Amino acid sequence: MTRQEELREGITKLVADTALDNQWHLVEQIKDYDYKRADQILSYLYSQGVVIKVDRELPEIPFLPRIRQLEFGQIIQQDMLKAVFVAVEPLIEGG
Repeated sequence: MTRQEELREGITKLVADTALDNQWHLVEQIKDYDYKRADQILSYLYSQGVVIKVDRELPEIPFLPRIRQLEFGQIIQQDMLKAVFVAVEPLIEGG
């Protein structure tokens, strides 16, 4: 399951929980409606620039291949992380 699908499922459960006041035995009856509502919420968030933070390595520095092995190279990478260097993916797949 992709991160986007996990978010859609979570939002769907929150919408159902709110609408049904914890009566989960009724969820299957309105599941399609809740998915539609979750998609509307995701579309709105996407239109506002919301993205998903992705865990990954910092980019390589091609002109200095050994910089990561040096102490100052590690300091530079830590500074990049502190400066909020992040990788992101769209909230909506294919968006």
